[in-house]
Amino acid sequence: MSSTVLFIIYICIAILSIVNIAILFFTFFISIKEKIKQNRYAKVYSEMEPYVLAYIENSGKTLGGLKPKLKNRFGQEVVLDILLNYSQEQGEDISYLIEKLDYHSYLINKGKRNLTFSVIKKLGMTGSIHAYPLLVLGTKDKNFDKRYACYYAISKLNLSLEQKEEFLGSVTESGIQRDRITEMVDNLSLSTDQMVEILEEQSTEIGKVVLIRGLKNASDIKGYKKSKKLMKYLYDDSMEVRIATVNTLAHLGDLSFLPSLKELYFKEEMWQVRSAIAKAMYRFSHSDVIYILKDMANDNWWWVRFNAVEALARMGVEGVEALVDISLKSSNKKSANLAYYILNANQSVYQTVKGYSVHGNE
Repeated sequence: MSSTVLFIIYICIAILSIVNIAILFFTFFISIKEKIKQNRYAKVYSEMEPYVLAYIENSGKTLGGLKPKLKNRFGQEVVLDILLNYSQEQGEDISYLIEKLDYHSYLINKGKRNLTFSVIKKLGMTGSIHAYPLLVLGTKDKNFDKRYACYYAISKLNLSLEQKEEFLGSVTESGIQRDRITEMVDNLSLSTDQMVEILEEQSTEIGKVVLIRGLKNASDIKGYKKSKKLMKYLYDDSMEVRIATVNTLAHLGDLSFLPSLKELYFKEEMWQVRSAIAKAMYRFSHSDVIYILKDMANDNWWWVRFNAVEALARMGVEGVEALVDISLKSSNKKSANLAYYILNANQSVYQTVKGYSVHGNE
């Protein structure tokens, strides 16, 4: 090997060594810089928290010790984080205090320059309606995760009813999973009347599903006089809409819905819907439910049978007695075997038998 080639090899090794050392020092420098920043942040956070809490307690009437830190960007970031953390931890809407400090404008301007996930999350946490146009723009981003983050942040804003309807129309066409959209519907804090009104205007399957699911979590739905308006969705063309309706009506536990659910079960061709009905039956505390579930335990589909016997297992002593009856007397061997299995493996059955034994001994 010639001396020239050896020289080139040595030079390359030297260059690689220098590059590696430079990378090592750069990484070390970044690590130290980040550590210093974290320590500084923690120190300022600890110093400013009492002043921020005092600001919240006096409803923002005086800035007090906040003033010095509001003059620099780092201090502003810390104060904003304290406000947002307080709002999240206490479940308290303090958006009006955040707006008093003009933080919504600060975040919006920051987002216009670079709409990061951190900015999107904070905009949602502020609840400021002023963030709506920027976040709507973000829902058109090429990045799906960013679109989702913007939709979720919008659902946390103090929207008008018109904006909520606009949001629902857009998010149901976004490709976001239904469970995630249902969470956003919950965030909108729509009244039951508003949800039913918007539901009746829906023409898409997903629009109906997320609103019917959302109604299950409405604070006043159990005493809602117009809940029978949901009955028509038991016969919707969409299987998913029928399932969502079954689950919501069962959640209400109103016995007046029981005949309709029973009728639907015997008419329903889709096993998925029959399975949902069987699973939901335990929510109705009525002796007729035991007989209905014993019929369902003989269904042709395994999942329907399984949900029926599991529902019986959750219905106390009467349910356990029905399972014993099925396991010993049913002419359907599959049903009998499944009932026997549930009797020996289900935690609810165990708790019922245990409680019954203790009571009997007393």
